[in-house]
Order: sequence, then C-alpha cells, then structure tokens
Amino acid sequence: IRLLSKACRDEAFTQEEISTMNLERKTIVPFLKNYELGPELDHQLVKPPSTTESPPAPAKASWAFFSFSPQALSELKEKATQTLDSNTKFISTDDALTAFIWQSISRARLARLDDSTSTQICRAVDVRTQMDAPKNYPGMLQNMTYKVSTLSQITHESLGVVASWLRSELGRDQLRRRTQALITYQHNKGGTSATADANPSTDIMLSSWAKLGCWENDFGFGLGKPESV
Repeated sequence: IRLLSKACRDEAFTQEEISTMNLERKTIVPFLKNYELGPELDHQLVKPPSTTESPPAPAKASWAFFSFSPQALSELKEKATQTLDSNTKFISTDDALTAFIWQSISRARLARLDDSTSTQICRAVDVRTQMDAPKNYPGMLQNMTYKVSTLSQITHESLGVVASWLRSELGRDQLRRRTQALITYQHNKGGTSATADANPSTDIMLSSWAKLGCWENDFGFGLGKPESV
C-alpha cells in the first residue's frame, strides 16, 4: 500500500525497494522436501459439505464501529498482563485486544447458542519475519493462526489467559513450518482456504492493520490523509 501510494505521487523508488519488488515470488517460501500431509493444515483444507441442504438465511446485520483510545488500549494490556498463564512472559496490545473482542462477541452469542458450543478464532498473521523476507516485500505473504475453545470457557477465563493462548500460536518455527506446508501442498489452490473450517455463526475471522501505517498515505489525490483505517 505504501509503495502504491508512492507510485501514485510519482516518487522515485529506492534501489532497495526495486530489488525487493523484483524478488522471485515462487521461491520466497521454500518448499518442504518429501512433505506428507499433517496436522499443520487441519484448519485450511476445504472439505466437502456434510449436507446438501441449503444453509439458513443469515440474520439481518449492521455495521458497528468501536473506537479505543491509546489510554484504553494501554489499560487493557495492563489488565491482561496481570493474569497471564505461567508459560507466557509477554503479550502484545493486539493480543489483549483480540482476546477482548473474542470474549465480548462470545458473551453476546450466548443469547442464542449453548455455552458448550465450539468457537474458533482465525487470526491473520504477517509471516515476512518468519520466512526471512524483507519487511517491505509487496507480495501476499501471510498465514493464519487458529485457536478453538467453547463459549463457556472463553467467557469465563481471564483476559490474560485468553491473550496467552493467542500469543502461544505465534511461535516463529511453528508459523514458518505451517506456511511452508501450505505452499508445498497447494498443488490445487481450490483445495485450501484460510478459513476452510470457519463457521460465521460461531467463529471469528480477524486481521489487524495497526502496524501498516495506512494513515500516512494520501496516494497523491489531493484529499489529504485518511481519517480512519
């Protein structure tokens, strides 16, 4: 997005940017040798529908925006940090906010779902660091993490414990292997999907744009910078 904005303003690219944009995309993620399908792709394999019946019509929905001030985000992270599980030494603000969103939506869903209902969060992750790719590599280089629980457990656990679960899915080696497995297995791209087993009625698909700095780009339109991203 930043490079597109730069091009729209007719600004010259640096040599580093040009080199990065011309990296061979087919080898940016190394294939796994002799890979056999394993649990790495359990959540990303498209399965045939279990029934031929048409799904029920979705309920009427509306857009809603929630704004968190920097102070509120800081307090949210501080609260979560007080109740981390024993194996977690650090969580990010995004971990705390994502846990808060998952818990809040799960509480709302208890009005129509049994508390034993399974719920899954699918979280988009930038894997440039895990794949040793430049941070400004312009290609689509992301994967997803997945965590499954029940509505009862999510709503009754502390914020810190739920945030700890999310952080535990971000291990470098784990994400690297899962990404390599996905690329290695994608001989038929129609057979995989980032949200292959996600159920919109019970699950959450979430991504964060907090670190992309999109509010700094104006694309040379003369309209100024974005008010909201």
